[in-house]
Amino acid sequence: LLTLSLRNNSIGNEGVKTLLKAVPLNFTLLTLHLEKNNITDDGAHAVADTLKQDKTLENLYLDDNKITDVGTGEVVTALKQNKVLKNLSLKGNEIKSEGALALKTALPVSSTLEELNVGSAQLGKKGAKHLAELLESNNTLKVLRLSGNQIEKEGVKFLNRALVKNATLKELDLDSLHAEGLADMFRHNEALTVLKLSGGSIEQDAVRSLITAIKKRSNALNTFHVAGDDGDLMELNLDNLKTVTGSDFSIAEVLEQNTKLKVLGLSGNQIEIDTVKSLSNALKTNASLEELRLENLGDGGAECLASGLADNKTLKVLKLSGSFVEKNI
Repeated sequence: LLTLSLRNNSIGNEGVKTLLKAVPLNFTLLTLHLEKNNITDDGAHAVADTLKQDKTLENLYLDDNKITDVGTGEVVTALKQNKVLKNLSLKGNEIKSEGALALKTALPVSSTLEELNVGSAQLGKKGAKHLAELLESNNTLKVLRLSGNQIEKEGVKFLNRALVKNATLKELDLDSLHAEGLADMFRHNEALTVLKLSGGSIEQDAVRSLITAIKKRSNALNTFHVAGDDGDLMELNLDNLKTVTGSDFSIAEVLEQNTKLKVLGLSGNQIEIDTVKSLSNALKTNASLEELRLENLGDGGAECLASGLADNKTLKVLKLSGSFVEKNI
């Protein structure tokens, strides 16, 4: 048995305790899903005890339970003894700044954890400060998911300062409203390859700042060959931001300047026809993009895009949900 999924079964604390007694005896289990099971700090205590003994489990999902700072502290403290866990997901739990402090204290000691999801919690700006300090000292974490937390502009500033110094984080997931503050970090950080901005709307100036930062970063990398294969942005996810408009800038410029970008997500947005035209022109010469997500193009937008696709040789996945294309394009 390699994967065990018990998500959304309401097994509660007692069910978790019974289950976890067998985990250390299983020498093949790599992934355990315990999402939505009404697990509280009592159950988290049992999880912590198991992690201290386990020698095989690499992925643990505890999303959408009722674990507070206390339970979070116990689970992450157990990682000081655990040397195999690579992915810990605590999304949607009742984690506040004290839980983030526990993460900061325990994770620098962990030599294996590569992915941490604490999205949709209650971290606030204090929690963001603790996680920023974690990024300054931890050299194993590659993926950090923070969307759905009210970290405010001050919290983004803490993360900015940390990411200027951090050289190992590859993927960052934040709320879209933090895009403008994130742009400053992008001018200095050369390690991040995947950026995901989700939820809400994004202002035109924020998108402009972000794209400008990405363009400058890509130019520098291409010219000086600094961290060539790993340093360029590989995925830019701007799905569901409601609007990406403006005649004085174009997201298509990212495709023209960045030679490593493989995924560009723009679905769920109201994209002007001029932007579609720019994307189409960029696709004619772009040799890296493999997946493009768009939405609500209509006949006019689809026809513009088609002219660029005719000359493109690398795109493998094209998603055009809700576009209502009627013409034979």
